[in-house]
Amino acid sequence: MNILFYFDRQINPERGGTERVTYNLAHYFQGKGNRVMYLAKHKVEEADASIKTFFLPDNGSVVLSLIHISEPTRRTPIS
Repeated sequence: MNILFYFDRQINPERGGTERVTYNLAHYFQGKGNRVMYLAKHKVEEADASIKTFFLPDNGSVVLSLIHISEPTRRTPIS
């Protein structure tokens, strides 16, 4: 199975809880034989280099978020 994790910034498990959990899940799934990749908009120092990371072009476009993916029919903006 192919698994892609998206974050605005490249994954650094030392920065925060969500990044640490994502790092642990990515390595767990990879250990089970899955192909795991990250997708990010911005590079950061001390990022997880053990999993392939792809980057979105930085052209000032709208930032994609999981809310946009999981709630595509929402009629009111989330503030």
